[in-house]
Amino acid sequence: MKPIEEILKEDESKSYKDRVTFLREFRDSLTNLSVDSHTIIQALCSDSDTSELISNNLKYVILEYSAFSYTSIHMLLDALIRNHDWESLKNELKENIEEERGSMTRNIPHLEMMRRGYSLELGIDTDSYVPSFVTQNFLNRMTKIFRHNDNAYSAGALLAFEGTAIQEFHIVEKIVNKYCNIKDIKISEDSLTSLYIKGHKDFEIGHENHLYDAIAPYINEDNLYNFSVGYLHVCVSMSTWWNQLSTECMLVLIDEEAILKKVHEPEIEKKFKKK
Repeated sequence: MKPIEEILKEDESKSYKDRVTFLREFRDSLTNLSVDSHTIIQALCSDSDTSELISNNLKYVILEYSAFSYTSIHMLLDALIRNHDWESLKNELKENIEEERGSMTRNIPHLEMMRRGYSLELGIDTDSYVPSFVTQNFLNRMTKIFRHNDNAYSAGALLAFEGTAIQEFHIVEKIVNKYCNIKDIKISEDSLTSLYIKGHKDFEIGHENHLYDAIAPYINEDNLYNFSVGYLHVCVSMSTWWNQLSTECMLVLIDEEAILKKVHEPEIEKKFKKK
């Protein structure tokens, strides 16, 4: 991965519209931000592999992503708290937060739909799950990004956050469907799990488009660079995290396959017995 300054040298556009086009193209070039090239999808979601080991890895990824989902709304709140004077962006953030709290889902928060759906329908308890060090490190980095005081930087991060979420929920859907297939779990289209995933696939497109319009009045040549850095920080952080999770899954596979049939330990106690 090139340093962000080097990436931005590849684009000479000075308008908000043209710069966003460039940034989206960069986002789409990252392997782990696309469902078609995602390393975990490639490794764990082939039609032929239905082993218990694969299902355990899929459960691990579902739990790790749930930790991100629990933290996401706090990232939006952090960005809102630090935005004092970009009114249209502030209003869009408030609307998105209200949607997360259930304004479009009969006043049932999205996180509650996920929590209950995963628990009742998949048999996966997210309440007491402690995420891996890899995910905790990622969440700390993302929290730091959204607590930045520069409005342009925060705006770029928010646009990337909503833009990457569009593909993310297609990725999550494939992972959940594969897990259900292996476990022979049937979930209907009106199940909480299905409504949670499908709803986000639809919501996020609107969120990105509305954020794009809300940010547009405030970006100029003076703050275009900071806006771009915020966008790239989120994209690179997300892609890196997914790659690290993929590596963790491969290590679990290696660990499981390396279990020995019989462990031979040196009998050191014999050296202390009297002859």
